[in-house]
Amino acid sequence: MPSISSILSANIEGIIDDYTTHAGVLSKLAPTLREHLEETKKILPFPQGSLDGKSLVAIDGGRLKEDMAGGDLMVIGATAGEGHSSQPTYNEETIPAEAYAVVLPHRVANEKLAGGIMSAFELRMLELATADVQIIDGAYVNNVSQVLFLLLDNDDETIDAFFKAIDYDKDELLRTSMRKVMYPPRDYSRTLIALPKSDTARIYSQELIHDDYAQHVISDRILASRMLLPGEMFLPRNIASNNVLITRLEKGNFRTYNGEHKALYKDMFSMMLEYFRRMNHENTEEGILWTTYFKPNVGTPQSKAMKIEFPYYPVAGKEHGGVVEHAQKLISMVDADMIDGFVIEPWCQYMADVRAKDVSAAKEIIKNYLISTTEDSYDLAGLLRNYRT
Repeated sequence: MPSISSILSANIEGIIDDYTTHAGVLSKLAPTLREHLEETKKILPFPQGSLDGKSLVAIDGGRLKEDMAGGDLMVIGATAGEGHSSQPTYNEETIPAEAYAVVLPHRVANEKLAGGIMSAFELRMLELATADVQIIDGAYVNNVSQVLFLLLDNDDETIDAFFKAIDYDKDELLRTSMRKVMYPPRDYSRTLIALPKSDTARIYSQELIHDDYAQHVISDRILASRMLLPGEMFLPRNIASNNVLITRLEKGNFRTYNGEHKALYKDMFSMMLEYFRRMNHENTEEGILWTTYFKPNVGTPQSKAMKIEFPYYPVAGKEHGGVVEHAQKLISMVDADMIDGFVIEPWCQYMADVRAKDVSAAKEIIKNYLISTTEDSYDLAGLLRNYRT
């Protein structure tokens, strides 16, 4: 009988041909594309990294769900990390964190529930943070969207479990934090940005790569990584919102929640509907959420480009030099916290991620305690063997 590796080894040349075909597209187009981007001023410089005495904090969360014989153990947390050279807002003893652990009956919805709780914790951490520049985990609207989809697509039992986990008595803190993300200060006194590491966008590449090469899937990050040199950025562009999502919100095309927290539920929906409508402007001068790619100064030509997403209000922003200058200032502050050209995140984001991974140690502590205190042999066997039943 053939093995998996022997079957694939027999077809290795075809796999290599596929890779070479797709990877070679940019090699062929690179000189022409670079020249075009320079001529059309879509590649711009940004200043050498500087924080100008400002404070920089990143928020990150972690979650683990372990299927056990008897229920799903979920351990969820959120915490923060500070820039290595930014103005401090915490000391090592006061880095904030939120955490929650629970065992629930096996349900498919538990994975979304854990994600929604983590997103809510991260949003509350943003509300409590006092740094001048705050980095949201993932895409800019990721946490808001996670909470939204949890509420849209799940039953009363799951939504009630969500409200219980986030502590309903603190619901105003969650609403305030959601407003902070969706409607940040127009005077830029406190700036929220996102540096998503997972990115499959193809807006820039579809605009530039067409004709005979249009069938090749080239993401914007790959394009930017090939086109940009250290200290350069793409011309920022507006991010439009999801029309399908807006339609669902407007038509009420989702489950009806009949639990005890209807007021909070409806308030969240009204906020999010207004926000996603405002994002959906064809005229980029009216857009409120922008994005671009840049390559840190500490990098090399082979380093990966980074993506930044940020809110920008054109009317209030005129005195700040327009969206290009605003993006350059934000990128410069992130650039100041970069320590390695091959690590596509600033120090504060790296440290927040390290601290968020503490959920793994917490889960092991909880599970070991369960094992040490379980006397029934059947239940103990289920914990030790970890067979979901």
